[in-house]
Amino acid sequence: GDPLPYDSLLLAQDEGVYIGNPYGLVVKHDPRSAVEEVWISDFFSNVLLHFDGDGELRARLGAPGPGPAEFSSAAVIFHPGPEQVAAVDRRQRAVKWFDRASGELERFLRYDTGLIGVTPPVPMSRDRLVFPLLDFESRTSLAILDLTAGTWRRSGPLPEAYHRSLDTGAGGFASFFVNTLVAGLGGSEVLIGFSGSEILYRHDVESGESVPLGRIPRRLRRGASDDLWRAFDIPAEYGDGLPFDWASGMDGLGVLGDGRIVAIHADREPEGTGPPVLLRGRHFMTIMDIDDDVACVDLPVPGGRDTRSIFAVEDDVLYVLDRRVTMLESEAWLLRLDLADRRPCPEDALVEGWVIQGTGAYR
Repeated sequence: GDPLPYDSLLLAQDEGVYIGNPYGLVVKHDPRSAVEEVWISDFFSNVLLHFDGDGELRARLGAPGPGPAEFSSAAVIFHPGPEQVAAVDRRQRAVKWFDRASGELERFLRYDTGLIGVTPPVPMSRDRLVFPLLDFESRTSLAILDLTAGTWRRSGPLPEAYHRSLDTGAGGFASFFVNTLVAGLGGSEVLIGFSGSEILYRHDVESGESVPLGRIPRRLRRGASDDLWRAFDIPAEYGDGLPFDWASGMDGLGVLGDGRIVAIHADREPEGTGPPVLLRGRHFMTIMDIDDDVACVDLPVPGGRDTRSIFAVEDDVLYVLDRRVTMLESEAWLLRLDLADRRPCPEDALVEGWVIQGTGAYR
């Protein structure tokens, strides 16, 4: 189909500001839909970066280090309220809340175990947040934080392939495709996706019940078969080459205002002989309608082929942080794709029947 239209904003970098390996992205815009402020967590520099609508740096929060107000591995970033910005530290297994104006640390809260996902937490109420947090011990995909009590509760399903991988005792597949993704569906329900699975789950946070909602169609990307775990965990069936060549990975997930679901996948491949191995990525977007049971599949996402692109779906807009590296220079562009209007889907990208009827395929 035709390339998707988008706007772009160059984020200013200099000797003191370098976006080396971005992890999280939050964008807030004014009622006219113009970019107002951009927040990025970067686990190369282990800081939180705040840019204005012109792409100029306005603040740097945190610093690299092991302390409460420092980051050892800056990950998911989110806005808990108008006066705060918060982020997860993967290595410290902690959530940190900062005053957006002063940069002072306001709260520090640890979690005991688990691997944080790639999407911001979903607010369930004023005092509860639902994080994508994969835990092999409890075999759950979510962690629900009670902000008042400062306590965590595990919940959420794992796809069958993850159970099979962990049952072998090796867990190679589950460890490689460790990223979970969550988005709000309204009320007490959330949508859960997994980097190594094509199945999306609908989960009720109150009741703890989960059902598989649908299987994401594929057209151009590699996809991820239900038995992919065998190439990682069954010695006689180990895959050839690098695992990046074997399947697509899900990098982004969101729900639009009209209920349509947006999923972003990447096909990654090594470039050159190395070492080190340089990974390149091709990104695809699929938009799914639950009510009509149709999907617009594998639309190419604009941007370069840097595998470290990150994504955010906010207010019916897909934001792409696109790093472009040429020789010794790098640029960071924020791309903005407006998804509010239902553009006609190219005929060759339209797929019917992605919703799973009935239940099953989960534990």
